[in-house]
Amino acid sequence: MFYWCPMLSLPVEALQVIELRLRLLAAGKGTPDEIFLVVNEKIDALAEARNILIRSGAPAEILDNHRKIIAASALRLSETGPNTQMMGLWRTNGTSKGVSFAPA
Repeated sequence: MFYWCPMLSLPVEALQVIELRLRLLAAGKGTPDEIFLVVNEKIDALAEARNILIRSGAPAEILDNHRKIIAASALRLSETGPNTQMMGLWRTNGTSKGVSFAPA
């Protein structure tokens, strides 16, 4: 019914992960390993998107893949972040759609 909704919510989810990363860096807890991991995640996501397109996959598959990556990053960052109570907005909902933005 709302096939465009995941496409619109993906940038919002990505921006929240960026916020978590910036908070970590501002708190002095960012490490070179984290930055290396960010770059590797981007390269891996691009390679996976390319593979999905090569095997004639649907664009929705690419969106789902990116949402999984973003959800994993959000969960990892919210557990290791400088202020976990402030970042309690992230809860996985157990689906391939990734993360729920409802308050905890």
